[in-house]
Amino acid sequence: MSRFAVSPVSGAALTETARCLAEAFGNSVAQTEEWFDYAGPNHVRGLYADGTIIGGLLRAPMGQFFGGRAVPTLGIAGVGIAPEHRRSGAATALMSAALREAQEAGVALSTLYPSNNALYAKVGYGIAGVRYRGEVAIEHLIGFAQRLAENDLTVRRLGDSDRAAMGALYTTNARTRPGHLARGPYVWDRVYRAWNARPPICTGVFDGDRLAGYVVWRQKSPDPRYTLHIADVVAPTRPVAERLWAFLADQGTMVDRITGATAPDDPFWLALPWPGPTIALQSHWMLRLVDLQSAIAERGFATGPLLVVDLQVHDSVIEANDGAWRLVVENGRGRLERGGTGSVMVTIEALAALYSGFQGCNQLAARGLLQGGSSPCSGLDAAFLGTTPWTPDIF
Repeated sequence: MSRFAVSPVSGAALTETARCLAEAFGNSVAQTEEWFDYAGPNHVRGLYADGTIIGGLLRAPMGQFFGGRAVPTLGIAGVGIAPEHRRSGAATALMSAALREAQEAGVALSTLYPSNNALYAKVGYGIAGVRYRGEVAIEHLIGFAQRLAENDLTVRRLGDSDRAAMGALYTTNARTRPGHLARGPYVWDRVYRAWNARPPICTGVFDGDRLAGYVVWRQKSPDPRYTLHIADVVAPTRPVAERLWAFLADQGTMVDRITGATAPDDPFWLALPWPGPTIALQSHWMLRLVDLQSAIAERGFATGPLLVVDLQVHDSVIEANDGAWRLVVENGRGRLERGGTGSVMVTIEALAALYSGFQGCNQLAARGLLQGGSSPCSGLDAAFLGTTPWTPDIF
């Protein structure tokens, strides 16, 4: 069996890693090297087998909002293994090493979009949130566009000088939405960069001189009538949402339909009349608690009665997480202390779904990932459950 090693790469090793990922994702080597450039070559990790590069991945430092707080998070992207080395344990070795590196650096969480749920569950990731796709035909907007525009808000084109204000508005909005990313440079670059030679257009809604909301949108086809894709949108209030939809409806001469990331409870898409839009699940994302104590300490909790629950956590990859822990939640903050009776037995995979609020104890018990009494489990549900966690971002 090959001996695997994972490390940062540069020079020829970086090019060879690009070749492996290009073969995995169906891209050219040049496209993959461009990907590395904007992600930052220092965030590429190569996987060696007996001294030869056979795969790699990209690290994307960011945060993720839970309980109103941005928890330090490592996004994982571009996991790829050379065709000849698949089903050899290479991907497991690559992910395990990446997680241990993150844990040693004090990173609380890791998140990713899985191409293979079983692989990532094996190293402790659990399904923890969703991303839906919204679509509305332009004819469903035209009829009420004038009514939506009847407020005092104005729209204008945004430029590079507006990005700081856009970032601040996004963060304020995302803080209230469990699962939204505290975007790092890599994710913001994906919002603003040109795709297929078509740059985004940024349009802001203003209340006087104050930026009150915005939409970043792209033409997804070079020919009319084209699909208009919403790459990013912040609409904190219904009047802002209505003004943005009115603006988008004004593009109806050339636009056939509008698409964008959403969730079933997203106020922006719920501002549209129904029936009209279609909302469909596009993908789940997965979460991994990397440093248990940091993950709990950095997360926010609802203010309520003192909660004390003893956990027995099983983590086969990060030894420091494995074992008995006492969870204490009070005054909106939590902490983990070593010890306790282990009255609730939970896998690290299940803890991810509980932590994000995606599933409660009964659902996790039904999956065979958690065992515990009704009293401690009701306390855990009260501490963690809330609105469904989702994110509009792909990374």
